[in-house]
Amino acid sequence: MAKIMDFEPGDIIKCNTISEVLPEIGSNGVYKRKILDPGQTNLKINTIHESAPDNDGWVLVKKSENFKKETKMFNNAKEQINMNKEIAIQESEKQLGKIILDQVEELDLFKDLPGFVQDFLKKPFGKWITVNSLIFLSNFYTGPMKEELDYVKRGLLRASYSELGDTYINNFFNKILANIKDKLPKKES
Repeated sequence: MAKIMDFEPGDIIKCNTISEVLPEIGSNGVYKRKILDPGQTNLKINTIHESAPDNDGWVLVKKSENFKKETKMFNNAKEQINMNKEIAIQESEKQLGKIILDQVEELDLFKDLPGFVQDFLKKPFGKWITVNSLIFLSNFYTGPMKEELDYVKRGLLRASYSELGDTYINNFFNKILANIKDKLPKKES
């Protein structure tokens, strides 16, 4: 035997009468309930009552269908929060990688390279090669900041792939626009 507050809104319960728990709280701080007419097959509403807060003789007759939906919605909300966390971490890694890539171009070692090599390494594919070279060299590091270095490596890799992807997508859409530009309606002057 349970109190009415132990059930979920939409549950069909029974004490002296068959009732459905409502999502509304009455003036006494307890869920309101609809008394259902047990003589009807579709369980029509007869009257709405506020339950006595001390009445604990309730038994579950049928679990609410809404409870299953609400649980699924709650799980979806948790998934959405986790997805947001994951994307935020990935984006922060990518932004960190972009900052480090920009700083690599300011190093004396980079500036000492011939101009044509610098120009190539500033392009997306060149940045990807630079990043992979740095990652390869960093794999030999076994010091105490290995986890931090792994975070930086992921960031550099994300940043280089982001630039490669942006370039590929921009080139792809520019080619499409160039092919259909003549077919688009022209603005009259």
